[in-house]
Amino acid sequence: MTSLLYCRQLSLQMDQRQLIKSLHLRVKTNECWVILGPNGVGKTQLLYRLSGLKQSHPADAIQLLQRPLSEYPARRRAQLIGLVMQQHQTGLQHTVLDMVLNGYYPHQTSYFWDHQETIAKAQEMLEFVGIDQLAGQSLTQISGGERRRAEIARLLMQNPKLAMLDEPLNHLDIGQQIHILRLLKHRFVNEQRALILVLHDLNLARQVATHCLLLFDDGNWLAGSVETIATRDNFSQLMGYDLVEYATQDGAYLSVGKL
Repeated sequence: MTSLLYCRQLSLQMDQRQLIKSLHLRVKTNECWVILGPNGVGKTQLLYRLSGLKQSHPADAIQLLQRPLSEYPARRRAQLIGLVMQQHQTGLQHTVLDMVLNGYYPHQTSYFWDHQETIAKAQEMLEFVGIDQLAGQSLTQISGGERRRAEIARLLMQNPKLAMLDEPLNHLDIGQQIHILRLLKHRFVNEQRALILVLHDLNLARQVATHCLLLFDDGNWLAGSVETIATRDNFSQLMGYDLVEYATQDGAYLSVGKL
């Protein structure tokens, strides 16, 4: 497996508060990392930093494909890293198809991307996420769940080496959540690509992840394989309450017990 992303001594602060202390992280191809932690521990800020959207301190030494992230021009960085954040702005009166076509911009070699072949590819991405019938709809006239699937279709169109998604299951019902997780794993967890997800569902994290990064509210962290990190004790410490683990024929799942 190839090392895609590496950082050492990465620390995050906000308003004089230490969010993350000296994080060491290496993401390789064919891996799915899930980042977990309570609200306010810096999960979103970490994705901004790892993607290069927020400038990193030189001591962080973030590397992409064994080259300093800061050395990549913006277009080349966008060819390699795709980012879907949990907050979005409607912006211009674009259609759903326009949004997905924008995902192809880093790869575009001319001033125009409305060629029939590119449009057909964008429509295929919309079909993958189940909203191809909304291609001509304005972004201001679709639901939050439909907007989320359009954003994921745009990411599929971008087709980066490393895909990062902050709470990608927001606004999606259970069936859509499973479909999107399977789609993301199929497209980005392979010998050429990798996937980083911020999730809140501990049981889904256990099922989808190959590796986990746990961010605690005191700035400390744990990172490693899902088998060693995604334990009941670690998750109980992370969430601040005791969890009960129930064994089933298909494995085990965690619950808070009685509410």
